[in-house]
Amino acid sequence: MEPIGPLLFPRRHQISANVIVPNGGAEGVITCCGAFSAGWSLYVKNGKPIFRYTCFEIADITIAGADQIPERNVTISTEFIPERSREGRGTLKLSVNGQIVGEGVLKRSLFRHCLEPFEVGRDSIA
Repeated sequence: MEPIGPLLFPRRHQISANVIVPNGGAEGVITCCGAFSAGWSLYVKNGKPIFRYTCFEIADITIAGADQIPERNVTISTEFIPERSREGRGTLKLSVNGQIVGEGVLKRSLFRHCLEPFEVGRDSIA
């Protein structure tokens, strides 16, 4: 469950994952927490990194990387920079190998995301 995972939002934080992308590419969840109504996921789809944040359909956002991830060892990361607002608003930057490939504003963030687990390498509830 999330209570045993790290408390990320609305605090400033980074998530980094070293990923081996084989020839032909890869897809799937890198890490996630929460569910469709409140939660977040960092994943790869169609060869691009994507960060999805859901907040009860009032502040949902998808931040997609602009370029394909290269077929080799890569580091995919996010950085959340809060504005210190009551709503937990802040900027999320999505990077591949230290280069920003996507950016967006989370209008709201939550300190807990339901009772769904914090997971690495899969989303067992989806």
